[in-house]
Amino acid sequence: MPVRLHIFSLNCWGIRYLSKHCAQRYAMIGDLLSKEQHDVALLQEVWSEKDFHFLKKKLGVTHPYSHYFKSGFFGSGLAVFSKHRIHDAFLYKYTLNGYPYMAHHGDWFGGKAVGKVLLNISGLAIHVFVTHVSPFNPCVSPRFF
Repeated sequence: MPVRLHIFSLNCWGIRYLSKHCAQRYAMIGDLLSKEQHDVALLQEVWSEKDFHFLKKKLGVTHPYSHYFKSGFFGSGLAVFSKHRIHDAFLYKYTLNGYPYMAHHGDWFGGKAVGKVLLNISGLAIHVFVTHVSPFNPCVSPRFF
């Protein structure tokens, strides 16, 4: 029997006090996700647990299962909202996370990582991954490698 899984992924650009119109953006994201027919929403740069809890409350009816991946000083910024029950969650922190002396980039403080949730859909174990990585631009960033 075929299984359809609709996945939505978005970088929310939710750096409190730095990103413009953060509250309005999260309200719009919540409205969109509650109306659309996505099974799973993978969000990046949800840096504030307050913003995660706002979305969790707003999506409680349409996406009753969620997980926020905590990591680093500010958190990983990774969140998953699902229509299907989350049976397990795992976070793997990347060893490459930027530099603490480049505070304006925020990558080191955020603890970049990959998050995995395990869903069971129609008897199938589905592993879904969400990640957000440090940008590498040799013209702007120092050499990472």
